[in-house]
Amino acid sequence: MRGAHELAAKALQNGPKKVTGGGSRGPADYEARTRAIWQRMIQRFGFKWTKQFGEIPDQGVSSTMAEWGRGLDGMSNDQIRHGLDLVDRGGYEWPPSLPEFRELCRHRPVPVFRSLPAPPISNETRRRFVAELRRSLGGGR
Repeated sequence: MRGAHELAAKALQNGPKKVTGGGSRGPADYEARTRAIWQRMIQRFGFKWTKQFGEIPDQGVSSTMAEWGRGLDGMSNDQIRHGLDLVDRGGYEWPPSLPEFRELCRHRPVPVFRSLPAPPISNETRRRFVAELRRSLGGGR
């Protein structure tokens, strides 16, 4: 039997598509994503999660799960994965509330791009460029 983390990852692997309760991907995708979130949170927090938000029903979603689904409506699977990863790495003792989790999902770090070093230039080439610049600015020489 596969672990909850693996099942949750599979349910969320559909890329950065946005999932909505009544959207083009349909209620089955909406339910699968909500169940995947529950599985990851139960795996991470156990009783603390189920006491606060409830178990996963055999079929469908509970009213609390539906509320989370509506609260995360329009967020991409990548955003949800990011939020779940932050919860896993964040050292949280207690599960986040829906608004807290939504904030975690929203704040993806902006990638930092470092520029490449300038290519090496010979002294002769540098002198030619400076001379050409001076001529174009009317400095002659």
